[in-house]
Amino acid sequence: MIFSSNPLTRRDDVDIVADKKYVFTPWAVKGDIDYEKLIKQFGTRRISQKLLERIRSHTGKLHLHLRRGIFYSHRDLDTVLDEYENGNNFVLYTGRGPSGPVHIGHLVPCLFTKHLQDKFGAKLYFQFTDDERLLIRPEFSEKDTNHWVIVTNFLYAFQKKRKNAEKYVEDLIR
Repeated sequence: MIFSSNPLTRRDDVDIVADKKYVFTPWAVKGDIDYEKLIKQFGTRRISQKLLERIRSHTGKLHLHLRRGIFYSHRDLDTVLDEYENGNNFVLYTGRGPSGPVHIGHLVPCLFTKHLQDKFGAKLYFQFTDDERLLIRPEFSEKDTNHWVIVTNFLYAFQKKRKNAEKYVEDLIR
């Protein structure tokens, strides 16, 4: 899903979506989720069968997350495909707020982003943002945030068997 939310709210303030039937926030998803309400609230559009076929025509096979409906809405994906079909390239921009260890939830968008990068030959820009620390987690210091950036990148560098992995990671946060 190409997804951006309303301005962030503090964790202890009003939930992004909360009513008597469900809760949907960056930290909790509970109850009978009204996906149509979320689509309307976040200004996205449902991914149609026609759009899936357009994607399939470029990738050969739909990614698991699209086949299973894990990603079910988008913002301007049709426009991106229009441009791509007219011979223009696009870039992918994503990231994460380094507020704790990487977990399985981080894997879902990462796998899909990697798929798009490979299938469309797109460049990827990945940013470790500090806005979560400032807006939502004021108890986190810059030292806490840098710790999680280092841990995440050290694991990546180690996995790729990079020489001087520690230097690589240190350079990322300077």
